[in-house]
Amino acid sequence: MNETSILTSIHGKRIGLNVSKQVVGPDGINLAHTSLATTGTITSQSFAQTHTAVGAAAEALVCELTSNVALGTFANAIVGRVDLSTSGEVAGLIGAICAEVNMPSTDAPAGGEYAAFEAEFNMAGASAGGRPVIVTEINVWGTGAAEFDTNGLLFDITGVTSGSGKFYYDNTSNAADAFVKCRINGAVYYIPLSDSGSAFA
Repeated sequence: MNETSILTSIHGKRIGLNVSKQVVGPDGINLAHTSLATTGTITSQSFAQTHTAVGAAAEALVCELTSNVALGTFANAIVGRVDLSTSGEVAGLIGAICAEVNMPSTDAPAGGEYAAFEAEFNMAGASAGGRPVIVTEINVWGTGAAEFDTNGLLFDITGVTSGSGKFYYDNTSNAADAFVKCRINGAVYYIPLSDSGSAFA
């Protein structure tokens, strides 16, 4: 066994924990937090990384799963799960994973690009063996799956303003009712949308 020292805080007080990490076994480090609070924002664990010098690359949290063997029915480097049990709910919005970028208030001269979500595949030769390589997989299950069929949305985009050549264009002068902009291999394209639910008209 390896003993790992963890520095954390409880009610604003910093404490040190020594947690045993198993070399062989189903589980590693498990931390549990139960809250009785009725107001405010409750955070079980918080990681902060601040940079004050120019030039470094940055990764605030890295979760890496390494395997050189065939794994079971699933394998995930990160799992975000919200369990609403029997009567849980939310007054606003629940997200199992929230990706948020706070852009600078002045022009960013570095000339880079900004993404709330980045998906990458490092294709090592014929590593997929002809099987599908999927950027986003959506699975629906459970006895109430039919409700998703009725109320499910692929995207919910708000805060945008319609305009020709913009991210969103509400143009009803042709068969498409609106367009959403995307880019493929450096070229900009516009995906046509219909509001009829059955046809372009």
